[in-house]
Amino acid sequence: AQMKRIFFQVTFLSLLFAWSCVKKSATSLRSDTSGVYFESRQYDSANPQKAKVYLTDLQHVAPMQLFSSISKHFDTLRQKYAKEKLIFLTESIKCENENGWIYLLDRPESANQSAILNIGGIFGSIESFLALDEDFFEANFVQTGIVKRAKCSDKTTTGNEAEDAAAKKFGLALQWDLDELLYKNSRTINGDIEVTSISPAAKFFFALLTCKPESCISQELLQLTETEVFQTFRNYFIQDFRNQNLLSKAAEHLDTADAIVLPWGFNHHVQLEASLLKAGYTHAESNPLLYSHCPEFKSDVVGLSTLPFQLVKACFSNQQEFENLKARAIETAQ
Repeated sequence: AQMKRIFFQVTFLSLLFAWSCVKKSATSLRSDTSGVYFESRQYDSANPQKAKVYLTDLQHVAPMQLFSSISKHFDTLRQKYAKEKLIFLTESIKCENENGWIYLLDRPESANQSAILNIGGIFGSIESFLALDEDFFEANFVQTGIVKRAKCSDKTTTGNEAEDAAAKKFGLALQWDLDELLYKNSRTINGDIEVTSISPAAKFFFALLTCKPESCISQELLQLTETEVFQTFRNYFIQDFRNQNLLSKAAEHLDTADAIVLPWGFNHHVQLEASLLKAGYTHAESNPLLYSHCPEFKSDVVGLSTLPFQLVKACFSNQQEFENLKARAIETAQ
């Protein structure tokens, strides 16, 4: 029972990852009695020679309906813009340098957990965490068997393996499997980071973020993810670090493309929108993207738990029905 509970905690940690800062987000998500909707928002520059930018809400593990809605929207953009003038800057942390090295989580339940549990005291802050060198991780995490060094080519997937498992278990679709649907006959460029080029500290974090479910099943690792320094660095890694990298890549094409599409997880968009507005862009229009029809949530604990509860509440005319399902979702995740 304990192992099953931990599995559900890990699964929901993965599914809820994109919503960790939803309370700080813009109000692009909406719902009514028909369903829950995401958006793709168009931003125009004051300079008509600059490319238009589209922020398209994504969730990496979601109902197939969402990806079908996004695909139809992208078909509209492909009809509107010439192929060479329409650029999709995709989200996918890549291992592009096969000779480069990364960390892989290495069965932590059999390792010395004291280093993990003392992570807050050791790391202290983002600055001190990023300053840690390879020797530190070798002594504290490699030699204790928590992680192992491996070539980039040894990692079979660049996606989150916990997300892969969650998608299969609960019948949801996985973004990484749908590139052909979303980006058929399109000009795509990876807008994300190259994992072998980041610091040892970020590689360590990446190993935790993309661990295999059988390695994630550890109460100590769950305690680690709840520490303040881990939460702070997670937000930094997702938002500041990767968003700035994405914006730098987008800037390279603003003068030559007609439109740039940023189909990234919703948690990135608050900061991306703020940067666009600061650069002189304005919100021109929004296109709704159906996430799921309401009836699907009324018997789906997992589906309800992948979205903010208040967003889904509009699907329920019976308040008690909503509260009962919400309670079941919370119980399942604990």
